[in-house]
Amino acid sequence: MFKMNRICWSRVAVALFVVCGTVAIARPGALAQAGLDFWSLPALNQEIEAVEADNQELTEAANATLRRIETKEEIVKDLIHGETDLLHAAVQFRNLNAVYAEYMDLLHMKFPGRTDDECVCRNVIEYTTICVANRTDRGEILERLEAEYARFRQSQIHLPA
Repeated sequence: MFKMNRICWSRVAVALFVVCGTVAIARPGALAQAGLDFWSLPALNQEIEAVEADNQELTEAANATLRRIETKEEIVKDLIHGETDLLHAAVQFRNLNAVYAEYMDLLHMKFPGRTDDECVCRNVIEYTTICVANRTDRGEILERLEAEYARFRQSQIHLPA
């Protein structure tokens, strides 16, 4: 039985090889379209290496973003518990976002007519709003932050470097 199966599979393999050979002679581009053009393996290997390098870059960028999110959540946690204030949290957010040149442009689109410092403060408040959405004391927390923001705007001071 085992020998019979092996003979059967051998015949299928030979038949497949003959069909592929015939197609390669009759229509050379057909095997390439089907992805069976084994003679272009070096080019395919280069393409695989390029995709793997791109994937590595994307993975590193995703990991960096996750680390930034974790750090922002820690900053907001400190802000919620009163261990830091809005201005210090905004400085930390600004420093985290500094590696992304386009981030400030996005904040200006989201908060038009505001200074850079005001945009960052609004970003912290917005981030905090999301983090405290299910808390019973969210009203008090956000009220405190809005009061800090109002004092900041009236003072005309700038966020420290």
